[in-house]
Amino acid sequence: AYNWRSTFQVTPRDVIFPFSTIQQPSTGQLDASVFYNINENWKVGLQGVNLLDDVTRTTQTINEDGLRAARSFFRNDRRFSVILRATF
Repeated sequence: AYNWRSTFQVTPRDVIFPFSTIQQPSTGQLDASVFYNINENWKVGLQGVNLLDDVTRTTQTINEDGLRAARSFFRNDRRFSVILRATF
């Protein structure tokens, strides 16, 4: 699954730098999973999250003309899981 979100406003006013707006530019994340049915009751799978290793960024307005600059960067890293499911 690929999830994408367009640019959005995080907060209309920030308390750190002259009460300016903070936005998150558009970003996407690719996740995948695959499962194998061992039998009627057991299933094993592999799941991967943030496969493209996307970095979430925020920007901040820094002047009255609307100029924006980088504010923060968040790296969530890729995550892989092995999953065992049982149904009774």
